[in-house]
Amino acid sequence: MTTNEAQPGTLLERLVSTTSPVTTWLHPARALLALATLLTLAVNPGPTLFHSSDPATVAAPECSGVPAVGLFCLVPDPDVARWIGAGLLCTVLAGLFPPVTAVLHWYVSVSVFWTITPMEGGDQLAAIVTLMLIPVCLTDTRWMVWRHTPKPSSRTRNIIGNTALLLIAAQLVIVYANSAIAKFSSAPWVEGTALWYWMQHPAFGAPGWLSGPALDLLAQPLGTAVLTWGTIALELVVMASIFSTQRRVRFVGWSLGVLFHLLIAVVIGLVSFGMVMVAVLTLVLLARPTGAAPSRGDGVPSRSDEEEPLDGDLRGADAPMATEPGTHVLAMSTNGLGTSDR
Repeated sequence: MTTNEAQPGTLLERLVSTTSPVTTWLHPARALLALATLLTLAVNPGPTLFHSSDPATVAAPECSGVPAVGLFCLVPDPDVARWIGAGLLCTVLAGLFPPVTAVLHWYVSVSVFWTITPMEGGDQLAAIVTLMLIPVCLTDTRWMVWRHTPKPSSRTRNIIGNTALLLIAAQLVIVYANSAIAKFSSAPWVEGTALWYWMQHPAFGAPGWLSGPALDLLAQPLGTAVLTWGTIALELVVMASIFSTQRRVRFVGWSLGVLFHLLIAVVIGLVSFGMVMVAVLTLVLLARPTGAAPSRGDGVPSRSDEEEPLDGDLRGADAPMATEPGTHVLAMSTNGLGTSDR
């Protein structure tokens, strides 16, 4: 089997893969990212999305400055705007023409980040990642990604697309590093007791069915220390896997990250945040080519090989970028998919 790429020789080519960034995992990750925002818009009515801490103030988006061009400012009725946004996100789920739907995806995501009152780290991360995915999607000109085989793209476009994926990976590293390192300046995390307090938090504590067993476990010094410090260790391990060029290492990092955010979703209720994080982990650790020599599993086959099936699943993984619950939270809780302030 031959490829239409040359062996990497320059420093850039050693850092950034010249194979196609359109791998098997790219569009499933985009779809999950879109689904997280879509569910937030579909489940939460306008007054919830734009609520004010002042009861005398009418719920409305803040439309001064740049956010004035956002979807929720251009469309006066917030409920109409959110359903328009949900409809645009459905084009991503349908796998329609990526160069166009990538721009629409970013516009809806950044509109949510700009104007919705209760925010979470996932909203900001989605706005950043969808912007960086635009050059990646410009390399995929299929009208329907779920039904057609991707076509080869130019070397220049591949490098630009993979550079964007590398930047997403860098963002994820910053997120996990910031989350882990910040915990060392917090006494409860250093002492190994932070989760004991988190489980009793009025907004983010464990749900009723889990609260009893969780508190019983965390009441034991060993249990609370292992789980609290283990959280920091897990964040650092997932972050480290982003730097690996070994697909197995990346897959292990991805699996640990998915488990981590699944637990956060179940215990704290940050469902939409968890979906965004899993989507970004998939982009970084499964979809991103390794950046080494072009390989059959990293991207699109050459024109002479188009009839062979793609093989870019778990063998084409690598990309960092992460986030943890931010100062505010727009979360779909496990018991109501509602919104809450952190």
